[in-house]
Amino acid sequence: MEPNGQNSEEQEELLARGVAGELGAADLSRLVEQCRRDPELAARLGEHVLVERLLGVAARDPGGEMLRREVLMGLAAGGGAEFAERVKARVVARRRQGFWLKLAACLLVCGAGWFAMRKPQGAEVLRVESWAALEPGQKFEPGRKISLESGLVELRFGCGAQVIVEGPAELWVQNGWSARLERGRVVARVPEKAHGFTIEGRGGKLVDLGTEFGVSVGDKEGMEVHVLEGVVEAHPSAGGGKVRLERDQALRLSDAPLRLASNRGAFVRTLPPVPENQTGYVHWDFEGTESVIPDRGRDLAGTDGIRDLELVRVTAALGLPVRVAGRFGQGVEFTGEGSYARSDFPGIGGSDARTVAFWVKVPADFDVGHGYGVIGWGSHAEPGSAWQISINPAEAEGPIGRLRVGVNRAPVVGTTDLRDGNWHHCAVVLYGGPGADISTHVLLYVDGRLEPAARKAVMEVNTDLQGPNRGVWLGRNISGAVKGFRGGVDEVYVFGCALDHVQVDRLFRENRVDGKPAGKGR
Repeated sequence: MEPNGQNSEEQEELLARGVAGELGAADLSRLVEQCRRDPELAARLGEHVLVERLLGVAARDPGGEMLRREVLMGLAAGGGAEFAERVKARVVARRRQGFWLKLAACLLVCGAGWFAMRKPQGAEVLRVESWAALEPGQKFEPGRKISLESGLVELRFGCGAQVIVEGPAELWVQNGWSARLERGRVVARVPEKAHGFTIEGRGGKLVDLGTEFGVSVGDKEGMEVHVLEGVVEAHPSAGGGKVRLERDQALRLSDAPLRLASNRGAFVRTLPPVPENQTGYVHWDFEGTESVIPDRGRDLAGTDGIRDLELVRVTAALGLPVRVAGRFGQGVEFTGEGSYARSDFPGIGGSDARTVAFWVKVPADFDVGHGYGVIGWGSHAEPGSAWQISINPAEAEGPIGRLRVGVNRAPVVGTTDLRDGNWHHCAVVLYGGPGADISTHVLLYVDGRLEPAARKAVMEVNTDLQGPNRGVWLGRNISGAVKGFRGGVDEVYVFGCALDHVQVDRLFRENRVDGKPAGKGR
Protein backbone atom coordinates (compact mmCIF):
# COMPACT_ATOMS: atom_id res chain seq x y z
CA MET A 1 0.00 0.00 0.00
CA GLU A 2 1.04 3.59 -0.54
CA PRO A 3 1.74 5.81 2.54
CA ASN A 4 -1.63 7.50 2.29
CA GLY A 5 -3.51 4.20 2.30
CA GLN A 6 -4.12 3.85 -1.44
CA ASN A 7 -2.45 1.37 -3.78
CA SER A 8 -0.71 2.52 -6.96
CA GLU A 9 -3.64 1.71 -9.26
CA GLU A 10 -6.08 3.62 -7.07
CA GLN A 11 -3.75 6.60 -6.95
CA GLU A 12 -3.34 6.60 -10.72
CA GLU A 13 -7.10 6.49 -11.16
CA LEU A 14 -7.51 9.37 -8.67
CA LEU A 15 -4.92 11.41 -10.52
CA ALA A 16 -6.51 10.71 -13.89
CA ARG A 17 -9.96 11.69 -12.63
CA GLY A 18 -8.54 14.85 -11.08
CA VAL A 19 -6.96 15.95 -14.35
CA ALA A 20 -10.14 15.09 -16.23
CA GLY A 21 -12.20 17.27 -13.85
CA GLU A 22 -14.23 14.30 -12.57
CA LEU A 23 -13.55 14.75 -8.82
CA GLY A 24 -15.84 16.41 -6.34
CA ALA A 25 -14.66 19.34 -4.27
CA ALA A 26 -13.79 17.22 -1.23
CA ASP A 27 -11.83 14.61 -3.23
CA LEU A 28 -10.04 17.33 -5.17
CA SER A 29 -9.00 19.13 -1.97
CA ARG A 30 -7.74 15.83 -0.57
CA LEU A 31 -5.72 15.17 -3.73
CA VAL A 32 -4.16 18.63 -3.61
CA GLU A 33 -3.18 18.16 0.04
CA GLN A 34 -1.67 14.72 -0.69
CA CYS A 35 0.36 16.19 -3.55
CA ARG A 36 1.59 18.99 -1.30
CA ARG A 37 2.90 16.41 1.21
CA ASP A 38 4.22 13.90 -1.35
CA PRO A 39 6.54 15.31 -4.08
CA GLU A 40 6.49 12.00 -5.99
CA LEU A 41 2.71 12.03 -6.14
CA ALA A 42 2.84 15.66 -7.30
CA ALA A 43 5.31 14.65 -10.02
CA ARG A 44 2.97 11.89 -11.23
CA LEU A 45 0.12 14.40 -11.32
CA GLY A 46 2.36 16.52 -13.52
CA GLU A 47 2.82 13.53 -15.82
CA HIS A 48 -0.94 13.16 -16.17
CA VAL A 49 -1.22 16.86 -16.97
CA LEU A 50 1.50 16.43 -19.61
CA VAL A 51 -0.43 13.54 -21.19
CA GLU A 52 -3.56 15.68 -21.36
CA ARG A 53 -1.54 18.42 -23.02
CA LEU A 54 -0.15 15.95 -25.56
CA LEU A 55 -3.64 14.68 -26.28
CA GLY A 56 -4.72 18.23 -27.05
CA VAL A 57 -1.70 18.82 -29.27
CA ALA A 58 -2.35 15.60 -31.18
CA ALA A 59 -5.97 16.57 -31.81
CA ARG A 60 -4.97 19.83 -33.53
CA ASP A 61 -1.74 18.64 -35.19
CA PRO A 62 -2.44 16.31 -38.13
CA GLY A 63 1.18 16.38 -39.32
CA GLY A 64 2.66 15.54 -35.95
CA GLU A 65 5.37 18.24 -36.01
CA MET A 66 4.01 20.13 -33.01
CA LEU A 67 3.62 16.86 -31.15
CA ARG A 68 7.24 15.90 -31.69
CA ARG A 69 8.38 19.29 -30.40
CA GLU A 70 6.11 19.04 -27.35
CA VAL A 71 7.38 15.52 -26.58
CA LEU A 72 10.96 16.71 -26.77
CA MET A 73 10.18 19.61 -24.43
CA GLY A 74 8.48 17.20 -22.03
CA LEU A 75 11.22 14.59 -22.03
CA ALA A 76 13.23 16.29 -19.32
CA ALA A 77 10.23 16.10 -17.01
CA GLY A 78 9.55 12.41 -17.77
CA GLY A 79 10.52 9.31 -15.82
CA GLY A 80 11.72 6.95 -18.55
CA ALA A 81 10.05 3.64 -19.38
CA GLU A 82 7.60 3.80 -16.47
CA PHE A 83 6.33 7.14 -17.67
CA ALA A 84 6.03 5.81 -21.23
CA GLU A 85 3.86 2.96 -19.98
CA ARG A 86 1.63 5.37 -18.09
CA VAL A 87 1.31 7.49 -21.24
CA LYS A 88 0.32 4.43 -23.24
CA ALA A 89 -2.23 3.32 -20.65
CA ARG A 90 -3.87 6.75 -20.58
CA VAL A 91 -4.05 6.93 -24.36
CA VAL A 92 -5.44 3.43 -24.72
CA ALA A 93 -8.03 4.27 -22.07
CA ARG A 94 -9.06 7.24 -24.20
CA ARG A 95 -9.12 4.98 -27.31
CA ARG A 96 -7.23 7.58 -29.35
CA GLN A 97 -5.18 5.11 -31.33
CA GLY A 98 -4.28 7.69 -33.97
CA PHE A 99 -2.64 9.79 -31.27
CA TRP A 100 -0.78 6.75 -29.91
CA LEU A 101 0.65 5.96 -33.35
CA LYS A 102 1.97 9.51 -33.65
CA LEU A 103 3.33 9.41 -30.10
CA ALA A 104 4.96 6.04 -30.76
CA ALA A 105 6.66 7.54 -33.80
CA CYS A 106 7.93 10.36 -31.62
CA LEU A 107 9.31 7.82 -29.17
CA LEU A 108 11.09 5.97 -31.97
CA VAL A 109 12.67 9.23 -33.15
CA CYS A 110 13.63 10.31 -29.63
CA GLY A 111 14.31 6.73 -28.61
CA ALA A 112 17.17 6.09 -26.27
CA GLY A 113 17.75 9.82 -25.93
CA TRP A 114 14.58 10.09 -23.87
CA PHE A 115 15.36 7.23 -21.53
CA ALA A 116 18.98 8.33 -21.14
CA MET A 117 17.94 11.76 -19.93
CA ARG A 118 17.83 12.25 -16.18
CA LYS A 119 14.77 13.79 -14.63
CA PRO A 120 15.73 17.35 -13.58
CA GLN A 121 15.46 17.53 -9.82
CA GLY A 122 14.82 20.73 -7.94
CA ALA A 123 17.13 23.71 -8.10
CA GLU A 124 20.74 24.72 -7.43
CA VAL A 125 22.12 27.93 -5.90
CA LEU A 126 24.26 29.90 -8.36
CA ARG A 127 24.95 33.18 -6.52
CA VAL A 128 24.27 34.61 -3.07
CA GLU A 129 24.14 38.29 -2.13
CA SER A 130 22.81 37.71 1.36
CA TRP A 131 23.82 36.52 4.82
CA ALA A 132 21.36 33.65 4.55
CA ALA A 133 22.76 30.16 5.24
CA LEU A 134 23.07 29.41 1.53
CA GLU A 135 26.12 28.54 -0.56
CA PRO A 136 26.76 28.40 -4.33
CA GLY A 137 26.30 24.83 -5.50
CA GLN A 138 23.79 24.00 -2.77
CA LYS A 139 20.99 21.75 -4.03
CA PHE A 140 17.28 21.99 -3.21
CA GLU A 141 15.29 18.84 -3.87
CA PRO A 142 11.57 18.93 -4.69
CA GLY A 143 9.50 19.93 -1.69
CA ARG A 144 12.22 22.10 -0.09
CA LYS A 145 11.57 25.70 0.97
CA ILE A 146 14.00 28.61 0.59
CA SER A 147 13.50 31.33 3.21
CA LEU A 148 15.30 34.63 2.72
CA GLU A 149 14.92 37.50 5.19
CA SER A 150 16.94 39.91 3.05
CA GLY A 151 19.33 39.94 0.12
CA LEU A 152 19.38 38.15 -3.22
CA VAL A 153 19.82 34.53 -4.28
CA GLU A 154 20.09 33.28 -7.85
CA LEU A 155 18.85 29.74 -8.55
CA ARG A 156 19.01 27.45 -11.58
CA PHE A 157 16.18 24.94 -11.88
CA GLY A 158 16.62 21.52 -13.41
CA CYS A 159 14.93 22.60 -16.64
CA GLY A 160 17.44 25.43 -17.09
CA ALA A 161 15.32 28.37 -15.89
CA GLN A 162 17.26 30.87 -13.75
CA VAL A 163 15.43 32.67 -10.95
CA ILE A 164 16.56 35.63 -8.82
CA VAL A 165 14.85 35.67 -5.40
CA GLU A 166 14.73 39.00 -3.53
CA GLY A 167 14.18 38.85 0.21
CA PRO A 168 12.18 38.90 2.32
CA ALA A 169 10.84 35.87 0.48
CA GLU A 170 9.67 32.28 0.84
CA LEU A 171 9.90 30.03 -2.22
CA TRP A 172 9.03 26.34 -2.44
CA VAL A 173 10.97 24.30 -5.02
CA GLN A 174 8.25 21.97 -6.33
CA ASN A 175 10.36 20.24 -8.99
CA GLY A 176 12.78 21.08 -11.77
CA TRP A 177 10.03 22.82 -13.73
CA SER A 178 8.04 24.71 -11.13
CA ALA A 179 8.13 26.71 -7.89
CA ARG A 180 5.60 28.21 -5.51
CA LEU A 181 6.16 31.76 -4.22
CA GLU A 182 4.56 32.33 -0.81
CA ARG A 183 5.90 35.89 -0.43
CA GLY A 184 8.54 38.16 -1.88
CA ARG A 185 9.75 38.93 -5.39
CA VAL A 186 11.36 36.79 -8.05
CA VAL A 187 12.50 37.29 -11.61
CA ALA A 188 12.57 34.22 -13.88
CA ARG A 189 14.73 34.14 -17.01
CA VAL A 190 13.73 31.12 -19.08
CA PRO A 191 15.68 29.75 -22.07
CA GLU A 192 13.83 28.20 -24.98
CA LYS A 193 14.42 24.63 -23.78
CA ALA A 194 12.65 25.48 -20.49
CA HIS A 195 9.49 27.09 -21.91
CA GLY A 196 6.65 25.90 -19.73
CA PHE A 197 8.43 26.72 -16.47
CA THR A 198 5.74 27.56 -13.92
CA ILE A 199 5.50 29.74 -10.83
CA GLU A 200 2.49 29.32 -8.57
CA GLY A 201 1.31 31.63 -5.82
CA ARG A 202 -1.66 33.14 -4.08
CA GLY A 203 -4.27 33.63 -6.79
CA GLY A 204 -3.10 31.28 -9.52
CA LYS A 205 -0.13 30.20 -11.57
CA LEU A 206 2.07 31.58 -14.33
CA VAL A 207 3.40 29.54 -17.24
CA ASP A 208 6.34 30.94 -19.20
CA LEU A 209 6.08 30.92 -22.98
CA GLY A 210 9.24 32.92 -23.59
CA THR A 211 12.09 34.67 -21.86
CA GLU A 212 11.67 36.81 -18.69
CA PHE A 213 9.03 37.83 -16.14
CA GLY A 214 8.81 39.18 -12.58
CA VAL A 215 6.45 37.94 -9.87
CA SER A 216 5.63 39.50 -6.50
CA VAL A 217 3.50 38.21 -3.63
CA GLY A 218 2.81 40.62 -0.76
CA ASP A 219 1.28 40.04 2.65
CA LYS A 220 -2.22 41.14 1.63
CA GLU A 221 -2.61 41.46 -2.12
CA GLY A 222 -2.70 38.57 -4.58
CA MET A 223 0.15 37.57 -6.85
CA GLU A 224 1.33 40.06 -9.49
CA VAL A 225 3.13 39.23 -12.72
CA HIS A 226 5.04 41.78 -14.84
CA VAL A 227 6.25 40.54 -18.21
CA LEU A 228 9.72 41.93 -18.89
CA GLU A 229 10.40 40.10 -22.15
CA GLY A 230 8.46 37.55 -24.18
CA VAL A 231 5.10 36.00 -23.25
CA VAL A 232 3.53 34.55 -20.09
CA GLU A 233 0.28 32.63 -19.71
CA ALA A 234 -1.56 33.47 -16.47
CA HIS A 235 -4.08 31.05 -14.95
CA PRO A 236 -6.10 32.83 -12.21
CA SER A 237 -7.52 30.54 -9.51
CA ALA A 238 -10.67 32.64 -9.58
CA GLY A 239 -11.43 31.25 -13.02
CA GLY A 240 -12.29 33.10 -16.18
CA GLY A 241 -9.77 31.25 -18.32
CA LYS A 242 -6.12 31.81 -19.01
CA VAL A 243 -4.77 35.27 -19.81
CA ARG A 244 -1.96 35.83 -22.29
CA LEU A 245 0.45 38.61 -21.28
CA GLU A 246 3.17 40.09 -23.44
CA ARG A 247 6.12 42.45 -22.88
CA ASP A 248 5.31 45.42 -20.60
CA GLN A 249 1.95 43.98 -19.56
CA ALA A 250 1.05 43.15 -15.95
CA LEU A 251 -1.76 41.40 -14.06
CA ARG A 252 -2.78 40.91 -10.44
CA LEU A 253 -4.16 37.41 -9.86
CA SER A 254 -6.70 37.66 -7.06
CA ASP A 255 -10.40 37.05 -6.49
CA ALA A 256 -10.96 39.63 -9.22
CA PRO A 257 -7.96 39.55 -11.65
CA LEU A 258 -6.89 43.10 -12.48
CA ARG A 259 -4.76 44.49 -15.30
CA LEU A 260 -1.97 46.75 -13.97
CA ALA A 261 0.48 49.27 -15.31
CA SER A 262 3.74 47.40 -15.87
CA ASN A 263 6.56 48.32 -13.48
CA ARG A 264 9.86 47.10 -14.93
CA GLY A 265 11.76 48.86 -12.16
CA ALA A 266 10.15 46.87 -9.36
CA PHE A 267 12.46 43.88 -9.76
CA VAL A 268 16.17 43.12 -9.48
CA ARG A 269 16.88 41.51 -12.86
CA THR A 270 20.63 40.90 -12.56
CA LEU A 271 23.08 40.43 -9.72
CA PRO A 272 26.16 42.62 -9.45
CA PRO A 273 29.32 41.24 -11.04
CA VAL A 274 31.85 39.48 -8.84
CA PRO A 275 34.00 42.34 -7.49
CA GLU A 276 37.44 42.80 -8.93
CA ASN A 277 40.59 42.80 -6.80
CA GLN A 278 40.97 46.52 -7.45
CA THR A 279 39.17 48.37 -4.66
CA GLY A 280 40.66 51.86 -5.00
CA TYR A 281 38.80 54.47 -2.99
CA VAL A 282 38.60 57.94 -1.48
CA HIS A 283 38.18 58.06 2.30
CA TRP A 284 37.38 61.06 4.53
CA ASP A 285 37.45 60.28 8.27
CA PHE A 286 37.01 63.85 9.72
CA GLU A 287 39.81 63.42 12.25
CA GLY A 288 41.82 66.48 13.38
CA THR A 289 40.87 70.13 13.85
CA GLU A 290 41.67 71.71 10.49
CA SER A 291 39.04 72.74 7.96
CA VAL A 292 40.70 70.54 5.33
CA ILE A 293 40.18 66.80 5.75
CA PRO A 294 42.83 64.84 3.83
CA ASP A 295 41.92 61.87 1.71
CA ARG A 296 43.14 58.70 3.41
CA GLY A 297 42.18 56.40 0.55
CA ARG A 298 44.35 54.76 -2.08
CA ASP A 299 44.69 53.72 -5.71
CA LEU A 300 41.78 55.70 -7.16
CA ALA A 301 42.63 57.74 -10.26
CA GLY A 302 43.48 61.39 -9.52
CA THR A 303 46.36 63.55 -8.34
CA ASP A 304 47.53 64.16 -4.79
CA GLY A 305 45.51 66.81 -3.00
CA ILE A 306 42.61 66.90 -5.48
CA ARG A 307 40.68 64.44 -3.32
CA ASP A 308 40.94 66.36 -0.04
CA LEU A 309 37.70 67.63 1.49
CA GLU A 310 37.22 71.19 2.75
CA LEU A 311 34.65 72.44 5.24
CA VAL A 312 33.13 75.67 3.88
CA ARG A 313 30.36 78.20 4.56
CA VAL A 314 28.27 80.24 2.15
CA THR A 315 28.63 83.52 4.10
CA ALA A 316 30.87 84.72 6.91
CA ALA A 317 27.83 85.00 9.18
CA LEU A 318 27.36 81.22 9.08
CA GLY A 319 29.63 78.92 11.06
CA LEU A 320 31.53 75.99 9.61
CA PRO A 321 30.29 72.44 10.12
CA VAL A 322 31.53 71.32 13.54
CA ARG A 323 33.40 68.21 14.66
CA VAL A 324 31.37 65.88 16.88
CA ALA A 325 31.82 62.43 18.37
CA GLY A 326 31.47 60.13 15.38
CA ARG A 327 30.88 56.43 14.99
CA PHE A 328 34.67 55.94 14.83
CA GLY A 329 36.65 58.78 16.37
CA GLN A 330 35.38 62.14 15.12
CA GLY A 331 32.58 62.92 12.72
CA VAL A 332 31.09 66.17 11.44
CA GLU A 333 27.67 67.75 11.93
CA PHE A 334 25.92 69.80 9.26
CA THR A 335 23.29 72.39 10.11
CA GLY A 336 21.57 72.32 6.70
CA GLU A 337 21.71 76.12 6.54
CA GLY A 338 24.61 77.20 4.37
CA SER A 339 27.64 75.34 5.71
CA TYR A 340 28.79 72.21 3.91
CA ALA A 341 31.89 70.39 2.65
CA ARG A 342 33.30 70.10 -0.86
CA SER A 343 36.13 68.43 -2.72
CA ASP A 344 37.72 68.92 -6.12
CA PHE A 345 37.46 65.18 -6.54
CA PRO A 346 34.90 64.96 -9.38
CA GLY A 347 33.25 61.71 -8.32
CA ILE A 348 32.52 58.73 -10.59
CA GLY A 349 30.98 59.61 -13.94
CA GLY A 350 28.79 58.19 -16.66
CA SER A 351 27.44 54.74 -15.84
CA ASP A 352 30.69 53.52 -14.28
CA ALA A 353 30.42 51.21 -11.28
CA ARG A 354 30.71 52.82 -7.85
CA THR A 355 30.04 52.35 -4.15
CA VAL A 356 29.40 55.18 -1.68
CA ALA A 357 29.46 54.25 2.01
CA PHE A 358 29.19 56.38 5.16
CA TRP A 359 27.80 56.62 8.68
CA VAL A 360 24.89 58.99 9.19
CA LYS A 361 23.01 60.27 12.24
CA VAL A 362 19.54 61.58 11.37
CA PRO A 363 17.87 63.62 14.15
CA ALA A 364 14.59 62.36 15.57
CA ASP A 365 13.07 65.78 14.76
CA PHE A 366 14.05 65.42 11.09
CA ASP A 367 12.71 68.25 8.94
CA VAL A 368 11.91 67.43 5.31
CA GLY A 369 13.47 70.77 4.39
CA HIS A 370 16.84 69.35 5.45
CA GLY A 371 16.82 65.92 3.77
CA TYR A 372 18.64 66.40 0.49
CA GLY A 373 22.36 66.27 0.05
CA VAL A 374 24.16 63.92 2.42
CA ILE A 375 26.64 63.41 -0.42
CA GLY A 376 26.38 64.04 -4.15
CA TRP A 377 28.00 65.14 -7.38
CA GLY A 378 27.18 65.63 -11.03
CA SER A 379 24.81 67.98 -12.83
CA HIS A 380 21.19 68.81 -12.08
CA ALA A 381 20.58 70.03 -15.64
CA GLU A 382 19.40 66.80 -17.30
CA PRO A 383 17.46 63.74 -16.11
CA GLY A 384 19.86 61.03 -15.00
CA SER A 385 22.91 63.32 -14.85
CA ALA A 386 23.11 63.73 -11.05
CA TRP A 387 24.22 61.30 -8.34
CA GLN A 388 22.93 62.35 -4.91
CA ILE A 389 22.35 60.36 -1.74
CA SER A 390 19.86 61.81 0.73
CA ILE A 391 17.43 61.06 3.53
CA ASN A 392 14.15 60.99 1.64
CA PRO A 393 12.13 64.19 2.25
CA ALA A 394 9.51 63.68 -0.50
CA GLU A 395 6.51 61.57 0.54
CA ALA A 396 5.30 61.34 -3.06
CA GLU A 397 8.49 59.48 -3.95
CA GLY A 398 8.69 57.06 -1.01
CA PRO A 399 8.53 56.82 2.80
CA ILE A 400 9.99 59.84 4.65
CA GLY A 401 13.31 59.40 6.47
CA ARG A 402 14.60 56.46 4.43
CA LEU A 403 17.88 56.13 2.55
CA ARG A 404 17.50 57.54 -0.94
CA VAL A 405 19.65 57.80 -4.06
CA GLY A 406 18.55 59.97 -6.96
CA VAL A 407 19.80 60.76 -10.44
CA ASN A 408 17.54 63.80 -10.96
CA ARG A 409 13.84 62.94 -11.38
CA ALA A 410 14.40 59.24 -10.65
CA PRO A 411 15.04 58.06 -7.05
CA VAL A 412 15.33 54.71 -5.34
CA VAL A 413 14.08 54.80 -1.72
CA GLY A 414 14.72 52.20 0.98
CA THR A 415 12.52 50.93 3.83
CA THR A 416 14.44 51.47 7.11
CA ASP A 417 13.45 54.59 9.04
CA LEU A 418 16.70 56.35 9.98
CA ARG A 419 15.11 59.13 12.09
CA ASP A 420 16.15 57.95 15.55
CA GLY A 421 19.19 60.06 16.42
CA ASN A 422 21.52 57.02 16.23
CA TRP A 423 24.42 56.27 13.91
CA HIS A 424 23.55 54.03 10.95
CA HIS A 425 25.86 52.69 8.28
CA CYS A 426 24.63 53.26 4.71
CA ALA A 427 26.02 52.04 1.39
CA VAL A 428 24.79 52.60 -2.15
CA VAL A 429 26.17 50.30 -4.87
CA LEU A 430 25.86 50.89 -8.61
CA TYR A 431 27.05 47.99 -10.73
CA GLY A 432 27.53 49.90 -13.92
CA GLY A 433 28.08 49.42 -17.61
CA PRO A 434 26.17 50.40 -20.76
CA GLY A 435 22.46 50.78 -20.04
CA ALA A 436 22.90 50.84 -16.25
CA ASP A 437 19.54 51.90 -14.82
CA ILE A 438 18.75 53.34 -11.40
CA SER A 439 15.95 50.77 -11.01
CA THR A 440 17.88 47.61 -11.90
CA HIS A 441 21.56 48.31 -11.18
CA VAL A 442 21.45 49.92 -7.70
CA LEU A 443 21.53 48.16 -4.32
CA LEU A 444 20.99 49.89 -0.96
CA TYR A 445 22.47 48.64 2.32
CA VAL A 446 21.64 49.78 5.86
CA ASP A 447 23.76 48.53 8.77
CA GLY A 448 25.41 45.91 6.60
CA ARG A 449 22.23 44.34 5.24
CA LEU A 450 20.69 44.64 1.81
CA GLU A 451 17.75 47.03 1.98
CA PRO A 452 14.47 46.19 0.20
CA ALA A 453 13.41 49.14 -1.94
CA ALA A 454 10.09 50.74 -1.05
CA ARG A 455 10.00 52.72 -4.30
CA LYS A 456 11.99 52.69 -7.53
CA ALA A 457 11.98 54.86 -10.62
CA VAL A 458 13.31 53.97 -14.06
CA MET A 459 16.13 56.13 -15.43
CA GLU A 460 19.43 55.39 -17.12
CA VAL A 461 22.42 56.54 -15.07
CA ASN A 462 24.69 59.02 -16.87
CA THR A 463 26.42 61.10 -14.22
CA ASP A 464 27.73 64.36 -15.70
CA LEU A 465 31.10 65.47 -14.27
CA GLN A 466 31.38 68.59 -16.47
CA GLY A 467 28.56 70.68 -14.99
CA PRO A 468 29.06 74.11 -13.37
CA ASN A 469 29.13 72.73 -9.81
CA ARG A 470 32.00 70.31 -10.26
CA GLY A 471 33.25 68.14 -7.45
CA VAL A 472 31.74 66.21 -4.55
CA TRP A 473 29.52 68.00 -2.03
CA LEU A 474 28.53 66.85 1.47
CA GLY A 475 25.69 68.48 3.41
CA ARG A 476 24.39 70.54 0.48
CA ASN A 477 21.82 69.92 -2.25
CA ILE A 478 23.59 69.75 -5.64
CA SER A 479 20.57 71.45 -7.23
CA GLY A 480 22.16 74.67 -5.95
CA ALA A 481 19.72 75.32 -3.10
CA VAL A 482 21.38 76.79 -0.02
CA LYS A 483 19.61 74.36 2.30
CA GLY A 484 21.07 70.91 2.66
CA PHE A 485 21.26 67.95 4.98
CA ARG A 486 21.03 68.46 8.76
CA GLY A 487 22.65 65.74 10.82
CA GLY A 488 25.91 63.89 11.48
CA VAL A 489 28.21 62.18 8.97
CA ASP A 490 31.31 60.05 9.54
CA GLU A 491 33.72 57.77 7.62
CA VAL A 492 32.81 58.59 4.02
CA TYR A 493 34.13 56.22 1.33
CA VAL A 494 33.80 56.46 -2.46
CA PHE A 495 34.92 53.33 -4.36
CA GLY A 496 35.43 53.02 -8.09
CA CYS A 497 33.81 49.59 -8.19
CA ALA A 498 30.73 47.72 -6.97
CA LEU A 499 31.38 46.15 -3.56
CA ASP A 500 29.67 42.88 -2.69
CA HIS A 501 27.72 42.18 0.49
CA VAL A 502 30.76 40.74 2.29
CA GLN A 503 32.80 43.90 1.69
CA VAL A 504 29.90 46.17 2.68
CA ASP A 505 29.43 44.19 5.89
CA ARG A 506 33.15 44.49 6.70
CA LEU A 507 32.94 48.25 6.24
CA PHE A 508 30.00 48.29 8.64
CA ARG A 509 31.68 46.13 11.28
CA GLU A 510 35.36 47.07 10.95
CA ASN A 511 35.51 50.31 8.93
CA ARG A 512 37.67 48.63 6.27
CA VAL A 513 37.39 46.36 3.24
CA ASP A 514 40.85 44.80 3.55
CA GLY A 515 44.08 45.22 5.47
CA LYS A 516 44.13 46.95 8.85
CA PRO A 517 41.18 48.98 10.16
CA ALA A 518 41.40 52.60 9.03
CA GLY A 519 41.61 55.75 11.15
CA LYS A 520 41.48 56.25 14.90
CA GLY A 521 39.59 54.22 17.44
CA ARG A 522 39.44 51.12 15.24
